[in-house]
Amino acid sequence: MKAMIIFFLALVSSSAFALECYPYGPNADEITAVQLAAFPESYGIIREAQKKLVINESGLYQEYDFGGGGLTIKSLLPMDGNTLMVLMGDGTYSDGLWLFDLNEHTWTVEEWYAFPNFLAYCMHNCTYYLGTQEYMFSSGDADTWNRIWDLGEGSFTCFTGFEEHLACMKDNEVWISHDAGQSWQSTTAPGFESIRYTDSGILYAIMSRGSDSDGLWRSGDFGANWEVVFYVSNLSCIGPNFDQKLILGFSQAESSTVYLKDQYDNLILLDHPYMQSPSRQMDIFPLVNTPSFYVVNDNGLYYLTDFLETTNEEALICPATICLYPNPAKDMLSIKLCNSEPGGSLILYNLRGQMLRTLAIASAKQFNWDLLQDTDPPLGSGVYLIQLLDASGKILTSRKFTLIK
Repeated sequence: MKAMIIFFLALVSSSAFALECYPYGPNADEITAVQLAAFPESYGIIREAQKKLVINESGLYQEYDFGGGGLTIKSLLPMDGNTLMVLMGDGTYSDGLWLFDLNEHTWTVEEWYAFPNFLAYCMHNCTYYLGTQEYMFSSGDADTWNRIWDLGEGSFTCFTGFEEHLACMKDNEVWISHDAGQSWQSTTAPGFESIRYTDSGILYAIMSRGSDSDGLWRSGDFGANWEVVFYVSNLSCIGPNFDQKLILGFSQAESSTVYLKDQYDNLILLDHPYMQSPSRQMDIFPLVNTPSFYVVNDNGLYYLTDFLETTNEEALICPATICLYPNPAKDMLSIKLCNSEPGGSLILYNLRGQMLRTLAIASAKQFNWDLLQDTDPPLGSGVYLIQLLDASGKILTSRKFTLIK
């Protein structure tokens, strides 16, 4: 019965969207890590058994080796405007968190970590999290790292957060924190493979163990209690959400492996020839001005847009977005707001979480900001965060940008 579920859904849930799908990124046999949310656009790749760091520099993909055949890059995050954090490892003595100097193109080790799995940044508490096959660590400055003792020992494979609610995967168990990481506790959730919060605070999880309980699960109370959304086989990854619509990826299907789950928990097939390969990773594609997401599958990286359908009965509510140009910027930053209501505000933070400036939004949707004159004290070179709030103070979206002086 389970083996027929995907095929049945593909028959009844296909829709004729004006779906657009484009290849993107460097040439590679496999893409192991993607960083598109902030400068610099960077990737971990494998090509002809060589493992490399790839950085988009002025529109050209430049490759950098890490000795010999390299190590598998698991995660990438900018530390500041001059340094990229690269988490990589294959069970060697060189496994760990490395720093790549974007100017000198040199490597230095930050910390040694055997069998690393992920590196993540939580915007709510301005804290970095790093998971390995043994422990999970946190850092407020990406320099001093501390083991999270409450979590004990285990294999940490996934991290997600919504405001002060954090969750991680330890040995297929869900551990949660409701105080921004000050304390952690285990849950009675079934054994999952992956978890992800939506921007409305719903926690979704994948079960894919070859059991009768395989499928998509969710928790409406931040991980305390769980319910099954639907039973299905071969679900492989949870993507971003757009309003009440969630992107899902499968490792096997009759055609495309990418689906959109609507607000009624129906699956809608996003069919495209590029998507007829097992989906391994999904996230927001921030480099275009329409609702878009990228998919990493066995053939490469692709971004999809025009996948949301509007009808006469129900107008589509698109998420608010901030478009920044140029990024990185030297002095003047052009800001364009889409799908935001008047009466909100923009808040500027540095990566330590310090609020630097608040800007009220009247009716203008596009305006310029002189970065060198409109702040006191003046901004220095580095990476900053702009957060968009509505009139009630709710966070709608945020974007990072880099200032180079």
